[in-house]
Amino acid sequence: KALDAWMYTAKGLDGELERREDELIENFVVLLNRAKSDLRKTRDDLELEKQKNKQLSDVQKQSVTAAPQKRKELAKDYVDEHDFEAFDPEGACFYLLSIFIPLVLCVSF
Repeated sequence: KALDAWMYTAKGLDGELERREDELIENFVVLLNRAKSDLRKTRDDLELEKQKNKQLSDVQKQSVTAAPQKRKELAKDYVDEHDFEAFDPEGACFYLLSIFIPLVLCVSF
């Protein structure tokens, strides 16, 4: 009787192990393909972001290199000959003294 029970169970489970293995392998392949797909998508997104970053970096480098040239042009002082003629050191000194002496006298008294 025990042998018949074992035979009945063996016939009932015949192929079950193979079916479970096949199902596990199929699920594994599906998950592997999803992971590969996600990896490809992520890699493509990363490359796209790298290109955008490189373009932005190039634009920033161009603006940084162009900015000092513009600032230099704005900062240039074109000295004309008449500028020297307009400044009189003796007159400036006399003017400053004429302002400073009354202030000193006013404060000291």
